[in-house]
Amino acid sequence: MKSLQERFEEKVELIPFSTCHWWLGAPNKKGCSSFRIKGAKETVHRIAYKFYKGPIPDGLCVSQTCKNRLCVNPQHLTLRTKDEVRKSGIPTIRKNHSKTLQERFEDKIELIPFSTCHWWIGVEGARGYGVVKVQGEQVSTHRFAYELYKGPIPKDLCVLHHCDNKLCCNPQHLFLGTIADNNRDKCEKDRQTKGEENGDAKLTTEEVLEIRSLRSKGYTCQSIGDMYDICRQHVSSICRKKAWKHLKNKVINQ
Repeated sequence: MKSLQERFEEKVELIPFSTCHWWLGAPNKKGCSSFRIKGAKETVHRIAYKFYKGPIPDGLCVSQTCKNRLCVNPQHLTLRTKDEVRKSGIPTIRKNHSKTLQERFEDKIELIPFSTCHWWIGVEGARGYGVVKVQGEQVSTHRFAYELYKGPIPKDLCVLHHCDNKLCCNPQHLFLGTIADNNRDKCEKDRQTKGEENGDAKLTTEEVLEIRSLRSKGYTCQSIGDMYDICRQHVSSICRKKAWKHLKNKVINQ
């Protein structure tokens, strides 16, 4: 027969990216939840405190430092007076508190006919990847999906896509690689931004071709650099076709 503590812990879930221990039982109108012990109901955060930290002195309340009313992590539970609780503010909880983080994440995933990708239909970041807010911080959805379904991401490794779809969260399409692997993958699949498509580019395609033409006519790298407000080393890289490689075989229109 299971002990009272074992039955209590069956109702607790640990969620990736969250340090809270989430109570899965139904909350009441105030957002708290209770557990029945010997026929009497008591709030779950008070029960958790007693299980893991000890008795609660008379006149003191158990308060969640994380302000999550469904959290029963003993590290988030502290004793306070009623006045201290009032001054610290009432713990808040989201409207969809009954759903786990994984369930809320999967609500934003859509499966499309004839595609093996799992498409993120929520918020997109500036680089075109999906983003989800976890514990107040934005996390890329493909990284979140990897940790959710496949496990932790080792330090200094990236999460790459086999499918090259930035909005895909299908764990079967995700794999780990270094920054060098990621750059190599971009080059092999011709996905890197080139020339004017790069937001940091100072020159246009036409200007690059003009620079190469001027150099072939005997102008020095320094004089060309002064004309286009770039350094002579940059001019040299352009003329040796180390920079703007995709224009290697192009010539300026006469």
